[in-house]
Amino acid sequence: MATPSRIDHEFTLTLGGFPKAGTKAAFREIAEILIVGTMHDAAPTLRDGRIYVNFCRKAATIRAAVSSALRDVERLGLTTVNIEIHIIHD
Repeated sequence: MATPSRIDHEFTLTLGGFPKAGTKAAFREIAEILIVGTMHDAAPTLRDGRIYVNFCRKAATIRAAVSSALRDVERLGLTTVNIEIHIIHD
């Protein structure tokens, strides 16, 4: 049986568990953690007091892409509170 080809899947994880007063400091810390954690397909952003991590991850399915990103984020001690899938049309 052939292995499914890996394609780019785009989605955003919303992180939680940060005190509102420390959001900018938390954002800087998370950006550093992601860089050190070598997640080259992750781009953290801070918007309206929330921390988001945008991903463009290669995987055979969107489920596999999101699952691996969730594992990676949890491995770094971070908490995900929401997942937003971006549908890309050719």
